[in-house]
Amino acid sequence: MRHSLLNQFNNAWKILEQAIEVVPDEEFSKNINDWSYSYTIYHVIETAEFYTREKPGGMGFGNRIGIDWNNDSSELIIEKKLKITKSLLLEYLNEVKENFTDKVDSQNDDEILAKDDFGEWFPSIYEKYIYLLRHNMFHIGELSHSLREVEDIKISWR
Repeated sequence: MRHSLLNQFNNAWKILEQAIEVVPDEEFSKNINDWSYSYTIYHVIETAEFYTREKPGGMGFGNRIGIDWNNDSSELIIEKKLKITKSLLLEYLNEVKENFTDKVDSQNDDEILAKDDFGEWFPSIYEKYIYLLRHNMFHIGELSHSLREVEDIKISWR
């Protein structure tokens, strides 16, 4: 089970890494209707960090890019989102990917099938991970579509 999870996530991480590398600079931070390519990637990585945790509480969403969701104006949030760089995303992705791999490698099948503090949302850690994979692929699909529409760039399915 662990091996299969890691294989599928590693393939998704590779696709996400490719999405970061191939997007043209002029499309990377373009903000359309509060959506941007760069922030979508950030969101995928940040969500992976969140669901790799054992407890839902205490996650500072937006911290990596300096967003304070309670106090920043919408204009300041947009400004901070525009400062996301490819190198920041690649570094963050590598950190989260390594943490996820270490976490899954340290769990046996019984532990993965058990509940954690996300149990209110998911009946097992395994289902939490499957949800995360589905979430990641949903947004990777958005990124892929965006690249095809604007630049006719295709992200390969690895």
